[in-house]
Amino acid sequence: MVAGEVTLLRGPNGSGKSTLLRTIAGRLPAAAGTIECDVPVLYIGHADGLSPALTGRQNLADWAMLNGLVDDDAAIDAALDRMQARAFADLPVRRLSHGQRRRVALARLTLGPSSALWLLDEPNSGLDAASSIALDDLISDHLKGGGMVLAATHLPLGITHSPRTLVLEDMA
Repeated sequence: MVAGEVTLLRGPNGSGKSTLLRTIAGRLPAAAGTIECDVPVLYIGHADGLSPALTGRQNLADWAMLNGLVDDDAAIDAALDRMQARAFADLPVRRLSHGQRRRVALARLTLGPSSALWLLDEPNSGLDAASSIALDDLISDHLKGGGMVLAATHLPLGITHSPRTLVLEDMA
């Protein structure tokens, strides 16, 4: 992949899309060969990876601190604003709807470096139309800034960049 590029992973359930993303992110070992990436990698899986007892704001702050990213209040507020999540950011995550949790999870991306490779597993799952537009804008801005995106999704992304598509065969 090159800076400013988006690649979509397509394929039936069980074809290995999520496994590939988790392997590139370093969460699973590669079955064979090696994976080389010379830019920071930020992974947002199909599960949101949020602590239900913490607020959305606390989840972002903890995630930023654990990943060595920007974790000041202004940056977190800006991240929440990008995904239209500030109105419920101070509620415990367990009280949020699926779409609201997804918006908080995706807000984490804005705390990382502009050159990062974003690995996104079904990023628009649970998002309403307005939140999907916010995600599309977030991705487009990331690509314009020299970032890269590899996304597994069954739903179209409304981005202006022409994506490359990789189709995985059924592994079952």
